[in-house]
Amino acid sequence: MRNSSEKIAPQAVIIRDFHDLSGRTRLRCTWAMERALLEIAVASHAHEGHGAFQGRKYPNTTEDHVAQALGLDARAERQQRQTWIDDVRGYAEAAIAGKAPGFAVDKDGNPLFGIGIFRWLEVEPRDVLIGLALGGLRDNPTWRRKAQEIYNIEIGYGEAHPVNIPAMEAVGLDGYSLSQEAHEKDLQDLRAKGVILPDSTEQGGDVQSMYVRYQTGPGASDDAAVLAAGLLYGVGAAVGSYLADAIDTLEKYTPTHADQDDAIAEMIRERMPDLVTDAQVVHLTFLASTPPDMLDTLPDSTMRHFLQEDPGVDQSILESHFLYLTGRPWLPMHMGHYPLMNNEELYRYVEDRVGQNKTPK
Repeated sequence: MRNSSEKIAPQAVIIRDFHDLSGRTRLRCTWAMERALLEIAVASHAHEGHGAFQGRKYPNTTEDHVAQALGLDARAERQQRQTWIDDVRGYAEAAIAGKAPGFAVDKDGNPLFGIGIFRWLEVEPRDVLIGLALGGLRDNPTWRRKAQEIYNIEIGYGEAHPVNIPAMEAVGLDGYSLSQEAHEKDLQDLRAKGVILPDSTEQGGDVQSMYVRYQTGPGASDDAAVLAAGLLYGVGAAVGSYLADAIDTLEKYTPTHADQDDAIAEMIRERMPDLVTDAQVVHLTFLASTPPDMLDTLPDSTMRHFLQEDPGVDQSILESHFLYLTGRPWLPMHMGHYPLMNNEELYRYVEDRVGQNKTPK
């Protein structure tokens, strides 16, 4: 096994990959958000050996390593992500109180997550709460297990946890094996050996947030979740579902780890118990799941891909989805790494899937 330092990407390569990505990427959001998403992409490239890493994989590279390589203040980077998430919680609390505006903006009128489309896209705050509740719970292992049982599907799942990297390596694991192999039966043992730490553990240094796969199997499509929520409950629900996905992306690099999309969803359901039923959560979880025969075709956009501008049509995937849901003109475009299905084909697929599976009460 390679030692720990060999599994962390060299600073020079991290910097080169970041600048390569930045030079060819334009996202429909503020620069602060774009930089954060590029940092996530660089860490992912290091794990997979993509981009400037040229096939060499560095599975223990974290966003901390990327931030430090770029000369950024890691604490400030974590706090910025937390502030963005707190703004979504603030909107949800205002919506519950009946005081939220008809746009997904913070208390100062700035678009949530710095995404400009939210300045003008009108939404019903109640529908945004529906989307936040559904979107925040559908990735939770408990709800994925229920979807498996009720709809007779197979679906993979897992969660991010604070991980002690030296303890992880002491038991023969690294970031790749932790994220790709099934560990549901080993969770108690990994906690006992100090690999997985309590979620309240402060991160930094040897303690980093890492994804722990519980069960292998087909995943789910964030695109399908956003679109299905919009078709069933209105464009505001599509916005809420997307916001939950964004929280899930960013919460892994915050001051203290917590499953914050889940926590916001539970807060909404506690204060508005008649808003979303268990059956509706399981239903959306099923609708977003990837059928086994579509593993290589059904798009599952990352937050970066959702926001990436396609200069050929002057449109991002997220804009296309919202234009489609509101009946405005949109143009066909490829879906990130999935050239086998474009947005037009995706819309037909989701329409059919929603139409063939009735909404439960």
